[in-house]
Amino acid sequence: MKERLWKTGMRRCFAGLLVLVMVLSSLVTAVASDVTMTQEDIETVIEEVARRKNIPPVILKAIAWKESRKTQFTSAGAPFVSRGNRGIMQINQIHTGFDAEMILYDVEYNIEAGADILLSKWLDPRTPVVGDRDPNVLEHWYFALWAYNGWLSRNNPNLHGENTYQDGLYNLIHTRYGQEVSMVDWSYIPASGLPPADLHLPEPAVTHEGGILFFQPEDRALADARQELYVLDGPGGDVRFTVTRGTELVIAGEAQLADGLYWYRVNHPASGQIGWVAAIYLKPAFVHEEAADDALWSLLLEPAIPEPLHDENDPHGEAEADHAEHVEGEDGEAALDIQAVEAVDPVQSSENVPSENVPPENGTSEEQDDPDTIEAALMSLTESGEIAADQPADLKEERQEKAEVSDSGFHFIDMKDHPAREAVETLAALGVVSTSSAEFRPHQTISRQEIALMLHRFFRLGDAGLSQEALYQQLSAYQDGATVDAWAQDAMARAAALRIVTGYPDGTIRPHEAATREQGVVMVVKAMEDQVLPDQRCASDYFEDGKSIHAWALPSVNTLLKSGIFEGLDHTAFHPQQEMTRVELAVVLYRLHQATLEE
Repeated sequence: MKERLWKTGMRRCFAGLLVLVMVLSSLVTAVASDVTMTQEDIETVIEEVARRKNIPPVILKAIAWKESRKTQFTSAGAPFVSRGNRGIMQINQIHTGFDAEMILYDVEYNIEAGADILLSKWLDPRTPVVGDRDPNVLEHWYFALWAYNGWLSRNNPNLHGENTYQDGLYNLIHTRYGQEVSMVDWSYIPASGLPPADLHLPEPAVTHEGGILFFQPEDRALADARQELYVLDGPGGDVRFTVTRGTELVIAGEAQLADGLYWYRVNHPASGQIGWVAAIYLKPAFVHEEAADDALWSLLLEPAIPEPLHDENDPHGEAEADHAEHVEGEDGEAALDIQAVEAVDPVQSSENVPSENVPPENGTSEEQDDPDTIEAALMSLTESGEIAADQPADLKEERQEKAEVSDSGFHFIDMKDHPAREAVETLAALGVVSTSSAEFRPHQTISRQEIALMLHRFFRLGDAGLSQEALYQQLSAYQDGATVDAWAQDAMARAAALRIVTGYPDGTIRPHEAATREQGVVMVVKAMEDQVLPDQRCASDYFEDGKSIHAWALPSVNTLLKSGIFEGLDHTAFHPQQEMTRVELAVVLYRLHQATLEE
């Protein structure tokens, strides 16, 4: 009997050990995957989580940078922990509702946890309110950001001015991401201590949109609750019916703001039932239109050149991205097109983060190319990823020939029903974008090296009369020149030699950093042999927000305006400091291509 019990016990022990080994093995695999994530990958995750949670992406990015410089693991591969706070979002141990292991080892889970904590502060009735508590207004997040750092009197701005946690975040949003943010009126906040829960600050005279995702009628979304999603009879009303997580719902109306959340009337196709759901519980499945006031994306609304493959009257949009940096020169004049400077050290201003063992924002030279990354979709049709040396002399003639096959099968899965399908397929036929990936990922922000590669392929950039060796030395002049991916080195070297892309004051060129719309336009115009109109400032009057276009970018925006790229727009907002997306650049190049064929 004892022997049988002993054997049974051993079998159970062995089985338990086997399960433990399997769990640890899966954990190690997940950790290995997350440890190798680049800063660009992490930035993408932050954007995706912010869009799902209806949080302005720049808000979540600023928190991630201030808390940890977007660091989940140390250089040794161990979870990044500081004063008991864990990972990218520095999740405190007092937050016990999360899986402790996943907080340490899962990047997306850690970011989602931070987003959920921020939302809990946003929705807490004890948190004071700014304006009408619109989550798409950056200034309205002031007290929620204060609370994210702990609802502490040390963050009272009347005691510490702009050195508080929340004001430091707004300063970071401005200096690092180039987004203007207005200061709230501190005079309404008590001179010391904490403001009362019923405090309601008037919003500043000028506010700034955060670029959250807005669904449109007929968009499809998935229920994104932990288990069951309660569908209500009205915003904040009673439960009408429930659906399980992952159930597809169809948006049946415009967004309505109520109690700090945007709500949507949804249709459950399987049952025909209709009810209301808060946006924070909806995950995009298929979005027809995201934000109709995006200027570059609106180029397809009323194109100046006929585009027979799609309906010109069909409204389209692209979600407002967040923003990149800018700087003025030391002499007070406008700086070069893409230069930037960090006015503060965000890490030193953070109360939770040490200044050591934190990797640089833009990754290191040890990063490896991943065939599934965004960059892989831009790799050349050739095996080497480089442009052939024997380029045709008559680029216009070649484009005319290739334009005839622009609809001959260069299809991306995510462009099948997209309004910019013709533009992207035409560029694919011209070899400007690659068909080596099944997806184009139109709404991803586009990095500086990706823009350089597309411009190289479209304009066939020259070499500035340099030898091949001298050409590549252009990159070695920058501290991070070695981090330019192999597939982009030739294009980046040519762009640097021609001053299409220039370095930052700190000696870096930041190939993986996203470019803003105005920066992207400057690069395009410089690739057009610098056809700027320095004495004409028409764009500042043409666009609703034209006055916010920086002086160093305005001549280039004017050039595209004069060339007809923006025809069909009537004082539409340009959003110059928002990050450019892949499809926006594709549309600009497509319209330049069409204009060339019409000449």
